[in-house]
Amino acid sequence: MFWGTPSNKMRRRIALNGKSYPYPIKLSAGNGGVFIIKMNFDEVKIRYRILFLYITLKYFLGNSLNSREFCEVCYNLFKILTQYYVMSKSNYITRSGWNALDQELKFLWKEERPKVTQAVSDAAALGDRSENAEYIYGKRRLREIDRRVRFLSKRLEVLQIVDYNPKQEGKVFFGAWVELENEDGEQKQYRIVGCDEFDPAKNWISIDSPVARALIGKQVDDEVKVSAPSGRLTLFINRIWYEK
Repeated sequence: MFWGTPSNKMRRRIALNGKSYPYPIKLSAGNGGVFIIKMNFDEVKIRYRILFLYITLKYFLGNSLNSREFCEVCYNLFKILTQYYVMSKSNYITRSGWNALDQELKFLWKEERPKVTQAVSDAAALGDRSENAEYIYGKRRLREIDRRVRFLSKRLEVLQIVDYNPKQEGKVFFGAWVELENEDGEQKQYRIVGCDEFDPAKNWISIDSPVARALIGKQVDDEVKVSAPSGRLTLFINRIWYEK
């Protein structure tokens, strides 16, 4: 039951501190309260597991911990699950994608963090910190920077750069651009990239997505069947090319 599909009753809105939030619940620790944060999980099963885990914690620990302590327990658990989810994904990345993450890490650590640290010091020197908006914002921004720096440092160590290889020509592999056509004649182009660099605006899809997994190893004129929320799709490969 715990790892299964939630019943309709479990999907209903859950009341917290006098307010109700729809499924899926997204928790973080605040000043004695609860507020919403975004979850990066895209697998429904992962969302279900977090929901069941939350309800179980609420049932067993909700009466023994105060609001702040309970939120901190849920938030720490959420961070662990998030790290596990990200690290369980494929570690492939394009060279341009790796360079972008590396540049972001250097910018945060060498440029933005020193500026924010100096701004916090200047704001703290003005007096009362409890009502100092610049000080409060600066401290919050420092925590965000430090979290991102820790993540990028660990992530860059495990990522594997995949460069173009002439042997890939004619087949779909990591880094490929693919032109697909559905049964209605609609055509779209996608590039298969790592989970750290996918971008819907650029039509870059993750190597871990159902479409990308179905395309790997296919050739021009091959037919690909993909399971989607709207049903099973049939796609045809018109063209394959690589950025060199």
